[in-house]
Amino acid sequence: MESRNVIVRHGAPSVLDESEYGTVCIHKDNKNDSYEIYLQVNSRSMIPKWELMGEFNSKTPQGHIDSIIHKRLQEQ
Repeated sequence: MESRNVIVRHGAPSVLDESEYGTVCIHKDNKNDSYEIYLQVNSRSMIPKWELMGEFNSKTPQGHIDSIIHKRLQEQ
């Protein structure tokens, strides 16, 4: 994965979670193996826009996750 900020939370991020453009938020609970990945896609960190990139699990190859994130960031 490219060097970017990563945060891990037990709840999904909201507009109150200010982070730099390209920050990855991993939303997981300890009850199961799956987790959701959100990406902050607004260049203005004080007005974050978190987009759900999908639901993954421990069997998901990191390269697959990286390519989804990279592709989304290239759209802008």
